[in-house]
Amino acid sequence: MSQALKRIGLTVPALILALGLTAEIHASHSTESFDGSDEVVQSITLSYEQGQLITISASIDLDGEDAAQAREAYFAQVLPIASGLGLRRDINLRIAETVVGQFEPGGYGVFSWPSAEAERGLSEHPDWLAIKALRPVAWDTLRLYSVVLEEDLELRFEAGKAYSVAVAWINPEYPENYDRYLDALEPALNAMGARYMYRMRDPRFESHSEDGPEPGRVTFVEWQSAQDLQAFLDSTAFAEVYPLLQQGVSRFELHRIEPQIPTR
Repeated sequence: MSQALKRIGLTVPALILALGLTAEIHASHSTESFDGSDEVVQSITLSYEQGQLITISASIDLDGEDAAQAREAYFAQVLPIASGLGLRRDINLRIAETVVGQFEPGGYGVFSWPSAEAERGLSEHPDWLAIKALRPVAWDTLRLYSVVLEEDLELRFEAGKAYSVAVAWINPEYPENYDRYLDALEPALNAMGARYMYRMRDPRFESHSEDGPEPGRVTFVEWQSAQDLQAFLDSTAFAEVYPLLQQGVSRFELHRIEPQIPTR
């Protein structure tokens, strides 16, 4: 790990998806195999339109039979309602490495709704409050980051490349510094073949177990390799903008993730 990251001084397993959906991937996506084979899919492109609502989920389950039964009951009740309203599970992102932070879920899930109105249909369902009450019985931690897209979005994941997701709690004393940090990093990222995939701003945050300030940014980056991520954290370019990160956040988490690209 970068020595700079170690100095930040912040609050620095099987995959349990936030809504527990077990249906096959429904995303509006295209897939291709680099070798022309019909057997193995080595990339996936998720395409979203302006106005869709995107939810990023992460969770840690509770141990014990009661918790397992609560998850089973939650899944059985929420799945038919949510899928009927248009909810889709688009991709699973397994945690390959916790680079910064103490939050260690099995992975992240990407979900999508046709619109905010469609999502609201779940919260307005007469059974929703009883279903939602199962969350603290089933999960130690359940996080949902949601935002309505202001423009079209395309997320492309390729086998052989590396990916990271950073979650930042903005320091109210320096509210612009984290965005300045991200902007300053971009030329150096691009020079080594990395790129920002998606910068989620001010998501609506849901958690039954975490109080206090809400995270303000969720950022996905594509790297050519896992080694490139580590090399970048050790680079002069990162060290130069590190003070913006240190001042700009009150809490920061960084995970290296691996997309679970489906086979045909």
